[in-house]
Amino acid sequence: MKKYLTIFTAVSLFAFLSCEKSELNEINNERSPKETTELTECETAFGASDYCFSEDGFNRWGWVIGPLFESEEKTIHEIWAGAGRCMTENGALVGYLYVAYIDGVATITYDAEPGYIFTETHLYVGNDMYPLRRNGRPTVAPGQYPYSEPVNGRTQRYIVDDLRDEIYVIAHSVTCPSEKDEDDDNEPN
Repeated sequence: MKKYLTIFTAVSLFAFLSCEKSELNEINNERSPKETTELTECETAFGASDYCFSEDGFNRWGWVIGPLFESEEKTIHEIWAGAGRCMTENGALVGYLYVAYIDGVATITYDAEPGYIFTETHLYVGNDMYPLRRNGRPTVAPGQYPYSEPVNGRTQRYIVDDLRDEIYVIAHSVTCPSEKDEDDDNEPN
């Protein structure tokens, strides 16, 4: 079976994200609020975890999510922009990344907070911790990730199949402040 990628628009995500947002509200109610800055211009952003690229000697900041094992449970990760050296206190919390890995299929959904939009997304999903360049060396450069889409909205979803065993995810985006009202977030782009 060949890997495929499906991208859904914000309209088709409305019902899915409504459930996820209620789950997220429960999680946020259990945590103490974090002070964050707000973006004034477009910034690079990554789905966060406990493992920063710099731990493996890379000069670029960002996080690797994983290893993830097949499960009926979704994982939810904050998306941080401008958090150089993986220091979230210097960045802006701009959204959440939802990852479901069930029966060899990974569904990854980027969801921006009100006031932000994604203009690009780049995604790596695989059995190795990092994607590999043609020369076989690992890379964290978002332009080298196998899945990439220009977007202009608050949500983006990827579905990657034909996966096995444990997987790793690196989710990058370019995130910008949005002029749109919060009520406009479910209109098609």
